[in-house]
Amino acid sequence: MAEFIGENLERRSWRKIQFRIKRILHAFSLTPHPVSLTTAKGKTIDTAITGMVLLDFHKSGFLTSLFNDSVSLRDRRISVVLFAPQSILSYLQLSSALLIASQKKKLPQQIGYIRTAALTIQTPLDTYYLVNDRPLITRELKMETIPEGIRVNAAETFRERQRYSDDKENVICDQLPQHEERIRYLSSTLPFFSHALESDFRDLFLSLKESARLSNSYVLLMVLSTLLATLSLFLNSPSIVIGAMVLAPLMASIISLSMGLLRSDTELTRHSTSTLFLGMGIALTLSALMALLLPFQEVTPEIAGRLHPSTLDLLVAVISGIAGAFANARENIAKSLPGVAIAVALVPPLCVSGIGLGWLNLEIFYGAMLLFLTNLTGIIMAAGLSFMVIGFAPFSRAKKGIMISVLMVAVISIPLIFSFANMQKIAALKKQLLS
Repeated sequence: MAEFIGENLERRSWRKIQFRIKRILHAFSLTPHPVSLTTAKGKTIDTAITGMVLLDFHKSGFLTSLFNDSVSLRDRRISVVLFAPQSILSYLQLSSALLIASQKKKLPQQIGYIRTAALTIQTPLDTYYLVNDRPLITRELKMETIPEGIRVNAAETFRERQRYSDDKENVICDQLPQHEERIRYLSSTLPFFSHALESDFRDLFLSLKESARLSNSYVLLMVLSTLLATLSLFLNSPSIVIGAMVLAPLMASIISLSMGLLRSDTELTRHSTSTLFLGMGIALTLSALMALLLPFQEVTPEIAGRLHPSTLDLLVAVISGIAGAFANARENIAKSLPGVAIAVALVPPLCVSGIGLGWLNLEIFYGAMLLFLTNLTGIIMAAGLSFMVIGFAPFSRAKKGIMISVLMVAVISIPLIFSFANMQKIAALKKQLLS
């Protein structure tokens, strides 16, 4: 706790760097303690913390500057700050978060605060405290203020100034881990990524489950986007292709599939997979029929541009997958989802594959299908990793889904690497011809 209560401010130059390195190493062995906190008015908070500080207002530091506006030395209350990072990354962010918070007067997510007349701390484990620089090991600790600890013979005006009529207590612990499953999960050393419960992100999970299910609107949008994309490919119109990308509903089911794999959610994975395959079937069937019905077989630049994917296309898919995951997880950036849909083409490659089927041209079918599978696997892997970093699943639960998605990307990367090498040869040849 040294860096949070003032001692770190005294360190300079290389000693401060040494201290930071030790702090990073310390994070990997940090174990949260389950505690039960009971205030003077009987409010109980069951949580898991890595440390706590009873504020001493004559000392300076980040914590003092963060709380000194809300508390006073004469209010007959004790003020306790609770530290509860829920992952190693969260712990490492705490120093910078405190520095920013002390300037903006905003409480970081890893911190709780209790202001009360008395506080009882109970733990099932022997817990180490430092009281007036003396060590104390106990399972129960009670702190309280003494109303009349000392009598001062002074004038009535002095006594009047010391009276404090506010009987309220402050308990700001909503951001601390309080769910029984989370406290049990934090009973060992801190995980590298934070752990999220379904109750914490209920709205997102409901949205993803809804996106994974087949609906009339999904089928309608899939049909319309396929017809639009196929016509734009024959017309060689990039603007209409972009319109088809925005209209296509495939991105939502792929993000749902990524979450299902990440959290080993069989139902979500099954529903999103069946919805995705139905959408692919619609796109391939309709585009193949249109290719058969239209009286010409010209390979336009829009079609030709989707026949030779490489590792660069995989990189685009990975970046788009990260953007798609964050856009779904954060309401304030959800408006960027159409941009993600435009960045990674899903329906146009499927339509080019369908055109290859209609023309019975294996080269066109293979090249465009490879591009679609590149986008699909890249998005699934990148979105899954992003969701894990955000905290939707611990690595212990997510490793199976991550392994599956990484394996899919590894398999699809083999032809992409050869294609990229071929691109390099062509570029070199062009350069020689130009010179």
